[in-house]
Amino acid sequence: MTFRELEKLLVSNGWYHHHTNGSHYIYKHSRLRRKYTGAKS
Repeated sequence: MTFRELEKLLVSNGWYHHHTNGSHYIYKHSRLRRKYTGAKS
């Protein structure tokens, strides 16, 4: 699975891009109050 495929899956499930730290993309979910960090290679 590529990063773009994973990103589409996250966004379709209510996650949104919060910020980027270097090559790490941080996503948040408003209802779950959780964070997901994914590295784009």
